[in-house]
Amino acid sequence: MAEETREFVLRLEGKLTDGSPITPSNLTIATMLQQLEACRKLVDDNSCRMRFEEGSCKYCVTLGLAAFTTLVGDIERMSMGDYSGVSASRKAGFHLVGKYARSHNGRASYSDENGNLVTLQQQKEGKEKPCLLEAETILEGVIQDAGGKKDPNIHLRTKRRDIIISIKESELGAIKENILYKRHFIKVRYSYNTSTDQGENYRFIGFVKPQMPDEEKLDAFIEEATQAWKDIEDPVAWLREQRGGDLDS
Repeated sequence: MAEETREFVLRLEGKLTDGSPITPSNLTIATMLQQLEACRKLVDDNSCRMRFEEGSCKYCVTLGLAAFTTLVGDIERMSMGDYSGVSASRKAGFHLVGKYARSHNGRASYSDENGNLVTLQQQKEGKEKPCLLEAETILEGVIQDAGGKKDPNIHLRTKRRDIIISIKESELGAIKENILYKRHFIKVRYSYNTSTDQGENYRFIGFVKPQMPDEEKLDAFIEEATQAWKDIEDPVAWLREQRGGDLDS
């Protein structure tokens, strides 16, 4: 059964620098590409089909019902300054569309659930309220620095970025070994910012020693398995026979 679809319409109105209205026939390739990129980011789906409507600057995108409902809901929430749970691409597209409309003294409209075009509202550059989620994780990296009288911390260089981890003075003073320029695993508590998709405010919990396998036991296990399978010419065929011809079960 084919999925029910809806057509999402994004209309851009305004005037170009020469005073002519924004229509496909008046746009340069560069300007149209800018509009297409803003629409692509807003819809956040590269596989959907799109058409132009003659005589206006309407981008008509065919979406599944669920995707359409989510998109319209996200736009309504972003219009009220709520960006929580919205993808980075959709947020960027929303800002690009609003910026384009403002720069051309026009407006941007989108189709709601009833097919009516609604003006896309956006404050010029209001700061969105971040949603912070508390979490714990283990970071791996090389300690570049540790200390500080007023705010003791550890500077950890990970594969992605440098992270500053706050630590109590008593905890730092209890570390007897030289921890600088060595690789460590550190358990931390931190705040995950849903708006930036980044962690922040890292707090030290403790060092973690990774559990390394016992090499002697591992070698013994490998040898035992090798001896058990040495008389089987085709292990795959044998396993298929044991499972009744199905290796996936």
